Amino acid sequence: MMSDSEDSSSDPNEYSIEDYYKLVRPLWAARNINANYLNNHKLLRTLVDFSLSHSLPLKNLQKRELELGDIIPTKINYVDTLIIKSKNTTDNEGLFQYSGCFRHQFVEFCPHLAISAYLFSRFHIPDEYGSFEFILSDATKRISLEEVKLLKGNNKLSAISYSQQHKSSINALSISGLNYKDINLTKLLSTQDFEYTEKAVSRTLDGLPHQIMLQLAGFDSFQNYNIPRNAIEPHQELLDSIFPFVNQITPEFYNEDMLRIKELLIMLRRSLCQDMVVIKQKYPLNPLSKSDIFNSREFEKFSKQVEDAGELDGWVHDSCFSPNDTNEDLPHDNWPVFQDPDSKAELQRVIEFQMSKLRSLDNQVSLYAQEQSHMYSVLSKFIETQNEVFQRQSEYMQRVQNSINGLVILMSSKNKNTIPLAQQSLNETRNFINTVESTNLKQGLDTTIELLAKLNSSQMQQYQLQQQQAHQLQQTQPHSSVIPITNNHPVFNIHAATSPSSKSLSPDPQSQTPMSPVQLERQRVLNRRLSRQATTLFEMWDDFKGLEKELKDHEITVTEWLKVHGSSERQFRHTRLKIIKFIEDEAQRRGTTVEYVKERLHNKMRNRLRPWTLDEVQRMLTSGKRINLDDNR
Repeated sequence: MMSDSEDSSSDPNEYSIEDYYKLVRPLWAARNINANYLNNHKLLRTLVDFSLSHSLPLKNLQKRELELGDIIPTKINYVDTLIIKSKNTTDNEGLFQYSGCFRHQFVEFCPHLAISAYLFSRFHIPDEYGSFEFILSDATKRISLEEVKLLKGNNKLSAISYSQQHKSSINALSISGLNYKDINLTKLLSTQDFEYTEKAVSRTLDGLPHQIMLQLAGFDSFQNYNIPRNAIEPHQELLDSIFPFVNQITPEFYNEDMLRIKELLIMLRRSLCQDMVVIKQKYPLNPLSKSDIFNSREFEKFSKQVEDAGELDGWVHDSCFSPNDTNEDLPHDNWPVFQDPDSKAELQRVIEFQMSKLRSLDNQVSLYAQEQSHMYSVLSKFIETQNEVFQRQSEYMQRVQNSINGLVILMSSKNKNTIPLAQQSLNETRNFINTVESTNLKQGLDTTIELLAKLNSSQMQQYQLQQQQAHQLQQTQPHSSVIPITNNHPVFNIHAATSPSSKSLSPDPQSQTPMSPVQLERQRVLNRRLSRQATTLFEMWDDFKGLEKELKDHEITVTEWLKVHGSSERQFRHTRLKIIKFIEDEAQRRGTTVEYVKERLHNKMRNRLRPWTLDEVQRMLTSGKRINLDDNR
């Protein structure tokens, strides 16, 4: 299954990136409570182990020997980068080799998240006995982390052994429903959705293969590299609660290696806070999702900021490999069971899991009850209105019948005025049918169309929350509106059969009836995209602000607009919004107009040997690089 030789030639199986996702997804979902060798810390350690092979890639022996001092935080083209220094095992040219990784497009595959989550657990999550690996509350003690092993063995200074690594891998495969005897783990971990022949390692820091690193992160170029969850900065209070000891590491008392570890932890805690917004939504049973820090007021404040900015749904959708997957389809035999009835820690974990499930079920029941109540109200109002229409229709039909009876009596008489009187009666009946009765029929049709639109709107909302519920609604909706009309009033059914509203529901409720000019204009604005031809700062500003104004004029929220467009448009808006916010904030800070700041930034972008592009400015702002507008160089 796995060995230090990394030999996978004997395995006939072909693996895909979906197979790797099926391996790591249950681990992020933390279905590990009944595993003897995979507690919370070992679970997160195994994710780091797998990620180092998948994203860098490193061999098993290299991974076991890694220390925190071997991880170098830096930026490449303004992108957060982790560079791993490891012993050279391929040739005799140089003692060390280097491999690097960016933040991945998807959280499940992100090496930055895997490493930061595991380090967080070692400092902030107690073990089953309530003890922490690191106790750094005493500010007088000198902190030493340079030789701490990344993959912990029996203690923080001892490396994980082959046996421990092997056992954890076996349990991870078991949790994912795989038999280790049938899987070549080395081959599975190295699978990607692209092929590359260039080496992913370098003998020098400057020789790292950037293109392969981009592909391993899920992108094809720096221009297209964009992590939506990187757009909003966590609050400093939240950041200070994670690895709080880093402020004690100063140049006066610590060497260069410790200062580099300080920068590493600062970089990782920032990305961890951003990634945890997604993890808490997608994987609520993950050990970090249940930690005090990520249930604190500071983190909830940050999550609320993301939600208020209309970015939460986009973050989850764009940052998960399969955003529509739910945790309920994972194997149920991995749910918590009692291995040791006398263990209070195990009892507490089982209780927490069951309480979480009960809360989830309560929320679902509440949601279904609200939806059913709303549906009952809509249908009751529809039935009441239609009854009034049918009652009036019956009265109108009676009046027409009386008119016909009068004509029969009139025609049977021998009055010389019979023909003129009959003509007058027919004209009155025709006018009555064309005005009063047709108006009543139109009201019945309009009521049906309105019901279909409401039911379809409700259906779309339910689909986002629960696909199965929406499917059931699609099966029942048409019967509630068409059948009563057909059975009771054939005249009304003739009109309904030729009207678009009598058809089964379509995904777009507006297709049931012609849209008004106002609706057409709103739909045009809703489908408008940001211009890709706006390459100058002024063109980009006018295009962005023009769309922003149109959305506001038509009462369209950013969230509603984003739902119409795909992830590429959402990412493109992120890049533009970063520059827009910089200009507005800079104008407010200087107490001047945005036009002045735009002019200064435009000049700074152009007055260079190689002018800056908008994408380069965005990456500088995202990476935290300060742009000095007072210096035109």
